Amino acid sequence: MEIVPICGILMPVLLVFIVLWFSHKKEQERNRLIEKMIEKGEDPEHIRQLLNNKKEEEKSPTKHFKSGITLLTIGIGLMVSSWVSYWSTVGIGAFIAIIGLGELAVAWYLRKYSK
Repeated sequence: MEIVPICGILMPVLLVFIVLWFSHKKEQERNRLIEKMIEKGEDPEHIRQLLNNKKEEEKSPTKHFKSGITLLTIGIGLMVSSWVSYWSTVGIGAFIAIIGLGELAVAWYLRKYSK
């Protein structure tokens, strides 16, 4: 039995699991911080600002811009390395680059129309 196909299937699953686990841990820490602030009698307005900050952070054009630039450069890098070394992964690089362009379009839209 080959180990390469098994690793090819299990690695993405493991990667998704790790990302979700760390995201969950970060959210738990944030909730613990808010609970401690409530116990200490912190100003409710300050707590509200923390809660709203996360919502604004998710919609941030800067976040989409950074993600778009990263994906675009990774995609272009894959395409160039494929052309140089005659691999057949040019399509994968183009796919990632197009996702990066989409992220840049979302950042442009949010920046232009969120005011």
